[in-house]
Amino acid sequence: MDGGGDSGVGGLGSGGFSVPRRDGSGCQPVPAGGRGHVWGRRELPEQCAFDLAVEEWEKFLKKFPKDPLAAKAQHYLGVCNLQLKHYDQAAAAFQAVISQYPKFDAIQDAYLNLGWCQYSLAGQKAEGMYAKAAATFSEMAKKFPDGKAIDQALFFWGESEYNQGKKKEAIVPYQQLVTNHAGSPLRRDAVYALGVAYEESGQFAEAGKIYDCF
Repeated sequence: MDGGGDSGVGGLGSGGFSVPRRDGSGCQPVPAGGRGHVWGRRELPEQCAFDLAVEEWEKFLKKFPKDPLAAKAQHYLGVCNLQLKHYDQAAAAFQAVISQYPKFDAIQDAYLNLGWCQYSLAGQKAEGMYAKAAATFSEMAKKFPDGKAIDQALFFWGESEYNQGKKKEAIVPYQQLVTNHAGSPLRRDAVYALGVAYEESGQFAEAGKIYDCF
């Protein structure tokens, strides 16, 4: 269940987010570190530059695997592949960051982007990817409960569970987002998603309470 809108709008009752839809369109996590982070601090002015950046990061990692900048290189390799929608390659890069550099200063970004890659692959019918996305977003939410993207982690954890048919499991992260993050621009979508999850899991009284919020 996916909602629509941009990340600059307030919570429940604001007009910036559309009602979540079943067709896979709508709101998306904001890819972290997506612009202005390339070799030599140069910005990437055009989409085509991401291809060249991927090549440069791969060359750097092959030549200097133990360099102090290797963690950043691995992360930016993932970011560039994500911008190119090369989700498999991007996921591998972000997973490497998480596994090899757990103290990397942008580790939360790596989790968020890994989860989004997995969620995107699931949307392309890649088997088992909703489960992997749910695990990644869940781990992110538990490791960084006060993180800058906790609302995105919770929302897309819920979406990943819901899209596996796990309605009761989806309720938990939706409820956490609705209860604990009133200022999130995703809250309106989460309220609606929570109501749907309650309804489709047979908890009609709870669903009614949620729908009354609208």
